[in-house]
Amino acid sequence: MIAYHNGCYRSESEINIPLTCSGFQYAYGVFTSLRTKDGIALDLDKHILRLKTSCAKLKLTFPQVDYKEIISHLLVLNKKDNLRIKIIIYENLGGESSLIILTSQLNLLQEAIRIKVISHTYQANDFRNIKSLNYLEQVFLHRLASKQGYDEGLLVNSQGMICECCYANIFFSKKGKIYTPKANNNILNGIMRQKIIDKYPVEEVDIYLNDLASFEQAFISNSVQGVVAVKSIDDIEFSPWLIGGIERLRD
Repeated sequence: MIAYHNGCYRSESEINIPLTCSGFQYAYGVFTSLRTKDGIALDLDKHILRLKTSCAKLKLTFPQVDYKEIISHLLVLNKKDNLRIKIIIYENLGGESSLIILTSQLNLLQEAIRIKVISHTYQANDFRNIKSLNYLEQVFLHRLASKQGYDEGLLVNSQGMICECCYANIFFSKKGKIYTPKANNNILNGIMRQKIIDKYPVEEVDIYLNDLASFEQAFISNSVQGVVAVKSIDDIEFSPWLIGGIERLRD
């Protein structure tokens, strides 16, 4: 696939990152993932705003480029209208910022997923609301869930409070009402999560493992997959249909 790197369009295999830069050695940087549909990068302005805010918190210079134009050109170069886009900003040599925009095939989940509770040590910290390049915890825990035959992992803190999934936010519903864990430092307040809360009456509450059996439906959300129904969490089964209207946010 063709990618963008500091003003140049090139094959991903041609991109070079210095081994001694902080972005490589210490994961000093931020990223965001989104998708395009019919040649349009969905919610791009919101993703750019979050990147800019995160860069400010990390004292990282935000690259001032035309992200919309770059992504549009990448779609032309890759001869696709629908792609997964990943924007990465990292600290290069001398403290300068570098920008990479990667493209990949868009593979949307077609069925309700199975989730495994995999962590009881997921603690709040000041970096939970920054989508930094240090994604080791999420990647490692997702792989643990996958090895056990599940599609996602549910992250829970030491008090048994539900936080989020490895790569998505999570919602629950019962009797027509929607609930989701509070957006404090324990979770990343995802772009799709914000869209759902803006569009639907969602209650942000503390949700514990012991509460799971009381819910009728569950679904996850992120900016690539949109909204995906949850079939089960561990041995607790949910109705695999979504509340009216929410499934359309997938598009």
